[in-house]
Parts: sequence; C-alpha cells; structure tokens
Amino acid sequence: MSRTLNITNPDELTKIINSEDSVLIDFYAEWCNPCKMLSPRLEELSFKYENVKFVKIDFDKSREVAESYEIKHMPTVIGFCGGKILDKLIGFDDLKISALADKLSSNFFICFIYYLIILISEFFIKKFFCFFPKY
Repeated sequence: MSRTLNITNPDELTKIINSEDSVLIDFYAEWCNPCKMLSPRLEELSFKYENVKFVKIDFDKSREVAESYEIKHMPTVIGFCGGKILDKLIGFDDLKISALADKLSSNFFICFIYYLIILISEFFIKKFFCFFPKY
C-alpha cells in the first residue's frame, strides 16, 4: 500500500504544507523518464521516514499549483518544514533527495525551531519596519 499522497487540489496541498508536519513534495510529469525513476525511490523513503508526509503532484494536471512554486523542470522536489520551504531540488539526485528526507525526518526539532525563527523574524519585520516612510 502506498504512503505517498497524490494531490491535485491546491487547497488540500496548502492545508498539508501549513501543518506542523514535515512535507516532501515531488512535482512530476507522466512523460518524464527521471520522474519515473524517482517514483519508486520516494515510495521506499516514505516507508523509511514515517514522520514525513510524501506528496506527489502531476505537473500537467495541476499547472496552477506548479506555477505557484515556480516549477519549470521535472522532477522538482521541495521539502517543507512548518509551512516554509526548507530546500528545493531539481532533477533526480538520489543522494540529495535521501539527505533531504533524512533532514526533514531526523531534524523535526530543528524544523520546529526554524519555523519559530521565521515567525519571530516576520513579526519583528512587520513591527519595526512599519515605522519607516514608504516612498
């Protein structure tokens, strides 16, 4: 049984990304040979790293989603941590993709800290830079 989610709905994807879970998204296309090689590898990784959500998005069926993340090449794998992009990999590089999955899985605490840092920095940027005049 597959642990990888196939998503076409942008709202469903936003909900998954904005959860506190680590998410690894594979943007693929049916006609892409490297994508076909990557698919079974991601399935293996999804069983190895059970605390990471693995999502697949077909570029041709969800162009608006792909364009919102500026996907221009297949495959593209994006790692999300606490709703923020942690890393973006283009092409099929097994070592880099495995390292990203490992980073998302084993560093959940680091992902959580990273997420807090982003939230705090956004708060201070909004709070202190709103006093500067806009030209």
